[in-house]
Amino acid sequence: MSVSTMRSWSPELQQAVAQRLGSLALLVAGVELLTLPLSVYFGFLPMAGVDYLILLGWVVASLLIFYWSRAKRFTPWVLLHVGYVYAVVSAFALGITVNKIPLPEVLIPAWSPVAVWAFMFPVIIPARPWKALLIAFSIAAMDPLSYLTLVATGSLAADGFPVARFLPNLVVVLLVPFVSRIVYQLGSEATKAQELGSYLLTEPLGKGGMGEVWRAEHRMLARPAAVKLIRPEVLSKNRSYAATVVQRFEREAQATAQLTSPNTVQIYDFGTTDDGTFFYVMELLDGVDLETMVKRHGPISPERTVHILRQAARSLREAHEHGLIHRDIKPANLFLCRSGGITDFVKLLDFGLVTTAFESDVLQDVNLTREGFAPCTPGYVAPEVASGRRDITGAADLYSLACVAYWMLTGEMVFDANTPMELIAQHVSSPPDSPAERSPFDVPSELDQLILQSLSKDPEERPQSARELERSLERISFKKHWTEDEAAKWWALHQPTRRSSSEMMELTGSGTLVHAVR
Repeated sequence: MSVSTMRSWSPELQQAVAQRLGSLALLVAGVELLTLPLSVYFGFLPMAGVDYLILLGWVVASLLIFYWSRAKRFTPWVLLHVGYVYAVVSAFALGITVNKIPLPEVLIPAWSPVAVWAFMFPVIIPARPWKALLIAFSIAAMDPLSYLTLVATGSLAADGFPVARFLPNLVVVLLVPFVSRIVYQLGSEATKAQELGSYLLTEPLGKGGMGEVWRAEHRMLARPAAVKLIRPEVLSKNRSYAATVVQRFEREAQATAQLTSPNTVQIYDFGTTDDGTFFYVMELLDGVDLETMVKRHGPISPERTVHILRQAARSLREAHEHGLIHRDIKPANLFLCRSGGITDFVKLLDFGLVTTAFESDVLQDVNLTREGFAPCTPGYVAPEVASGRRDITGAADLYSLACVAYWMLTGEMVFDANTPMELIAQHVSSPPDSPAERSPFDVPSELDQLILQSLSKDPEERPQSARELERSLERISFKKHWTEDEAAKWWALHQPTRRSSSEMMELTGSGTLVHAVR
C-alpha cells in the first residue's frame, strides 16, 4: 500500500499486519528447516551445494523478518516494504529449488509452489489492489526467472520454455487484486471506526471501567490530543449505570470547558458519534502525576511542594469562582508537566464529580470505589463530604489539597487504615499528625501550621478561599526557593526526553484520567 494509505491506518492495524508478516516468515523458516533434512534423507529434491546455501540464506532472512516484527526496530510501514522485497526474493529462492523437479505428465499442470506463494502473500499482507497486483506479478515472475537462471548456469537441461508449467502463475496474478481488495477494505473500514469527528484515534493510552483514553490527531491541525470516550457497550449493563456514567462524563467535559486557567487541563471538543460513543478531546500532556512521582522519587522538598500547591490553588480559585467544586483532589489528579517550555507546570485533571453529592456506597478499595465512577477517594476525602453533608463548599477541595501536600512532604497519606471505611472514619473524627514530624525534610513551621489548619474538621476553620490559601503559601519564607533552573535540572535528570504517549497516560479502573510517565 502507498505511504499515505498505510500510514492512515490505525497503529493497531499497522502493527497487526506487521505481526502477521513476522508470523508468516517464521512459518516459512520452519518449513525450510523441515525440508532440508527430509530432502537429504529421502532425496525428493535434487539439491546441490549451492542449493543448501540458498536455503540457509532464506531461513536467515525469514528469521530476521520475524525478529524485526517483534523487536519493533522499524515502523510497520518500513517493515511491510521490507517484507515485499522479502516476498520476491523468497519466490526466487523457492523457484531455484522446485524448478529442478520434473513437471508431472498430466493434462492439468501441477500448481507451482511459487504460484501458491504469489497468491498467499498479498492476501495475508494486504495492500491496495493495484499494489497487490504488482507484488503478485513480481513474485510470479520469479518462477520463470529462476527456471531461466538454472538453464543459464547449466543446473538444468534446456528443453524449450515450459509455458504450461507457469500458466497457474498468470491465473493467480489475475485473481489476487479481487481478493486483496476485500481484505484491504476490511482494514480501511476498521480504521474509519477509529475516527471521532475531526480526530483520528491513533494509539490507545489506557482503559478502565468507565471508558478509554486514546492519543488522537486532528485532521487539519498538527496538534496532538487525548480523547476520553465511553463506548455504547459500556452503557449496556443497565439503565441506572448508563445514566450515571453519561451524566458524570458530560459533567466533566462541560465543567472543565468553562475554565480557562492555564493550570486546568484544557478541553478542545466534546460530542457523540452516530453509534452512541460519548467522547471529549483534551490536551495531551507530557509529564508525571504526583502519585507516581512520589512513589518513584520519594517525598518532595517543602519549597517545591509550595511551588506546586500555589499552582493547584490557582486552578481551584477559578473553579470556585464559577461555583464549581472539584470533590476529587488527589495526587493522581495533579499532573506535573512540561508546558510551553516551562517545567514543573501543574495541571489539574478530572472534574467528573464536580456537582455530585457523596453517595454512601460501600467502598471496595482505599483509592477507588465501585465500578464505573468514584464518589470520592477515601484517602483524600474531606470530613463534610464523607459525612454526607449537602452544603459542600470550596473548603472541601482545600482539605483534599492539604492531604495532597501531606503526601508530597511525607510520602504517606494523612491517615492509614485497613479498610476504606475505617480510613473515611478517621478523616471525620481523628486528628492528623503534624507533617513536619513525618517528613524527611525540615518543614517550615508556617507550612506545617497551614497544612494542619487546612486539615481542620470544621470547614470554617480552614482558609476561606483558594485565593487566601495561595496568599498564605506566598508568605512562607525559605532560605532557598524552588526556581525554574532547579526544576529544569530535575527534569533533565529524571525526565530527560518526552516519552511515548503509551507511557504518558493511563486510565484507572474508576474512569479517572491519570497521566503517568512510566
